[in-house]
Amino acid sequence: MHSAFEGKTVVVTGGTQGIGGAITSLFLEQGANVCAFFHSDEQAAKQLREHVGEHRDRLLTLRVDVSDYHAVSSAFDMLRVRWGHANILVNNAGVHCPVSPFEQHDDQTWSDVFSTNVFGVVFATKIVIPAMKEARWGRIINISSIAATEGLPNGSPYAASKASLLGLTRSLAKEVASYAITVNALLPGMTETRMADALPRDAYDRILSTIPIGRIATSMEVASLVGFLASDAANYVSGSLIHVSGGR
Repeated sequence: MHSAFEGKTVVVTGGTQGIGGAITSLFLEQGANVCAFFHSDEQAAKQLREHVGEHRDRLLTLRVDVSDYHAVSSAFDMLRVRWGHANILVNNAGVHCPVSPFEQHDDQTWSDVFSTNVFGVVFATKIVIPAMKEARWGRIINISSIAATEGLPNGSPYAASKASLLGLTRSLAKEVASYAITVNALLPGMTETRMADALPRDAYDRILSTIPIGRIATSMEVASLVGFLASDAANYVSGSLIHVSGGR
């Protein structure tokens, strides 16, 4: 299993910390070349490079604003020079919105959230599709959220953006199925990340009380499912929206 992805090139947006960092680490451990996009936290990218140790030569970290098509396109150009076309794309980058009643979310908030959470996915996916079609193989995995189906009171822009990925996933899966490209979405619940660590204790406990398994997920538990969906074991899984939420 160690070299399950040897010879494959993976792009993970938001790939240097949290769920994205775990996904990057998993693919490196299993033999892939991985390009991890990050937005601004150079320190997290440095820590990831140190953490992966012996796999460092198969890791490329790039500062990319996924809401900027030209920045995304340039990053993929750099990747192609180094390792060729991406075989696997994990659209993980995402931003949250301020916690506010619906009518207090201004136009700029909606624009900022959709620019990253939806258009960031559209841009990266649009770039990788032609080469995947030519190769007649590809994996696209979109990281949505349980907020997409449960809703998120006082977080409508975030929930709406993550729900958009579900329609995109199912539509694109049908469109590219004949090219042996699969497209799936994961809907994680609360996961051990810096964002969860920053929650007030009462908010954390309230969420925890809604999880039947009785704990939040580890980043690697989400990453492991990404690894499965990217593998040949998942050749027949496409258009699926998979909750990773401890039974919620």
